[in-house]
Amino acid sequence: LAVLLGIPPAAPLFVPMGLMALRPSSLGLFGVIKVATQAVVAFVVLPSCVDCWYYGTSRPVWTMGNHLMYNVFSVGGGGSGADLYGTEPWTFYAKNLILNFNLVAVLACVSGTMLLLAHVARWRVPPQPPPSSTDPGRQPGCERGSGMAPMELLFVVILPFSWTLWMFTSLSHKEERFLTMLYPLLCFAAALAADLALAMFESIVGLLCCQARRPTPITRTLTNLIALSLVLGTSALSVSRSAALYYHFRAPLRLYE
Repeated sequence: LAVLLGIPPAAPLFVPMGLMALRPSSLGLFGVIKVATQAVVAFVVLPSCVDCWYYGTSRPVWTMGNHLMYNVFSVGGGGSGADLYGTEPWTFYAKNLILNFNLVAVLACVSGTMLLLAHVARWRVPPQPPPSSTDPGRQPGCERGSGMAPMELLFVVILPFSWTLWMFTSLSHKEERFLTMLYPLLCFAAALAADLALAMFESIVGLLCCQARRPTPITRTLTNLIALSLVLGTSALSVSRSAALYYHFRAPLRLYE
């Protein structure tokens, strides 16, 4: 609905979910085709016919399609496309994310690598539950209805962040508001990366100290202190950013007052 009715650039966010839905244990190919056909008829064909009647044209008019063609493919409007409103270097989004999200943005960007390392090194892998008695054919460690292990599900969840960020970075015209749809995924990916980094720390300490697989109380205490320092540090940077915006850009409000 978000893609067809209002935000076409959000489409890359749903590509991994769509691929997951193609699995036989989920909707399957024909199920995806059925849902896609219903969505296109309800939210593309019918609105196009209504817009055609209101605009008085001889052919269907899909406003979201025109928006996508102009801003992404530079079709129509003289061919200039979104570049008409200005272009920025590839570092634009990186600078803005670090400025607004500080260390959280860095953790989010490395979350995919951290998850891959965790999968290889078996850091904090979710426990494998036994097969359900009511569902004997269910594979251990797979979420109900998905047919996927927890690690695979995490990859599917965080992949849209990296994929969509790369897509927006590759476009010449950039605006910070384009990334607002990524902010929830950014925070989740950063939290995942922080958790995996702490698990890596516990594993390294355990190897150096020849500890058992389960962390000792001292190791657990150090891990909790690092986590607390991370939360307090990023919170302090975020509060300072908000305070700087208020103190340095409050002139219009003071004039209004």
